[in-house]
Amino acid sequence: MHTAQCGGSFIVGYKSAELQEAGLTAGACFVPVTGSTFDLTDLKVTGYDESTEADLQIQTLDEFGRTVAIYSYYDVPGELTGWLDGDDNEVVVGDVTFQPGEGLWTYCTIDGLGLQSAGMVPTTAVTVTLQEAGLSIANPTPVNVDLTDTYIGGYEESTEADVQVQTLDEFGRTVGIYSYYDVPGELTGWLDGDDNEVEVGDVVIGPGQGLWTYSNADGFTFVFPGVAL
Repeated sequence: MHTAQCGGSFIVGYKSAELQEAGLTAGACFVPVTGSTFDLTDLKVTGYDESTEADLQIQTLDEFGRTVAIYSYYDVPGELTGWLDGDDNEVVVGDVTFQPGEGLWTYCTIDGLGLQSAGMVPTTAVTVTLQEAGLSIANPTPVNVDLTDTYIGGYEESTEADVQVQTLDEFGRTVGIYSYYDVPGELTGWLDGDDNEVEVGDVVIGPGQGLWTYSNADGFTFVFPGVAL
């Protein structure tokens, strides 16, 4: 991670989320310095030598995990550096935006690539607005985040497995499922698929790496902790 102090009030920097051959959910490791959304054109690809032609694709997904659109990254010296859509049109600012903490499904033809983002290190909690059914989320900080330090908001008195998060393998298949409970006087936290309480270290989310969320209604939020500087 590369950072710098700006105006004595906040830290900005840039960092690459580590990807893998085949698929992985990933996103920006920061929050925007200005505005409320990130732009796809602000994301760069790292980890290749001189050039890359569609070795990394990004897919936007609908609430059921189905592909909506595909964007491919090119760096051909003297010709093009940037993203192309499925019709080979260059993606321009404003075409594809997403909220801080929202994830994208990435697909790589090789190991070793990274998805580089730049922005501000969040020192306060980052709240991601979820939706009924599914949404990808990604750790919006340049440090590891433990699942036990995250929580669900957007409900009134209690919630019992109304929001789940899933870890996925490189082909998008579910590896683990974790459900959030807030039952006053009994339990507040995450349970795994065997109804065991998730403990510190069980599920760690790397910078820019993500999870698939599933909500049984609109209105819920997923809250990532801020970074202690």
